[in-house]
Amino acid sequence: MKILSFATLLSAQTSKFIARHKDDEVFVVSPLDDEVLFSAIKNHHFLKYEIDTLGFVLALVCARVLEFPEIDQGYLSGESNASEEEIQTLCEFFSSCDGIIVAPENFSGANSTNIAFMLDALSKKFGFCVIGINGKPYELNAPLKMSELEEGADFNGASVFCLPAENVALKGSAMFAMASKLKNGAKVVIDGIEATFELDSTLKGTTGLFFAPNAKYEFKKL
Repeated sequence: MKILSFATLLSAQTSKFIARHKDDEVFVVSPLDDEVLFSAIKNHHFLKYEIDTLGFVLALVCARVLEFPEIDQGYLSGESNASEEEIQTLCEFFSSCDGIIVAPENFSGANSTNIAFMLDALSKKFGFCVIGINGKPYELNAPLKMSELEEGADFNGASVFCLPAENVALKGSAMFAMASKLKNGAKVVIDGIEATFELDSTLKGTTGLFFAPNAKYEFKKL
């Protein structure tokens, strides 16, 4: 089976995925490295894009495989950090995948309705199913037409990806610690919740992970 995932940190967002698909071919499209998934699923691919530019990545795909309005592919590629070769590989995977996984954060940022429109158009062309992180079919509620692509939010510097959890925690890499000017054990208040920063050598980049009860899957800039 070939599965394409747009969930930001799939191993943390659904605990059952790895056990069910460790022998499948999985293509992860996300702003974050998912080292837990990468180590468990050997046959994996990864396209890493800049936060809040998924609409640009999908537009680059649609420009190649659908009748699509003319776009500035060089600009969208530069903003999303997705190379021509990566987009071509993603196009090929789209054409042969059995299903794609989407997550709430895919539809809460820039171009959310455009993302739904493009995924719907691609699913109709290639015949794959769209699944939520709960493992059930996901209703895209796509609009009837595209709107103009909009710029994503500025996440330069330190940011966090929020995940719901029983216990409050803030974890990040050495790069995140430098960008946020935090030391291991520092106290940080996010959305009115105090967390103790934990330096985590398994994480990469300037985006940390913030766990809290009732947290929504979303990115926040520190």
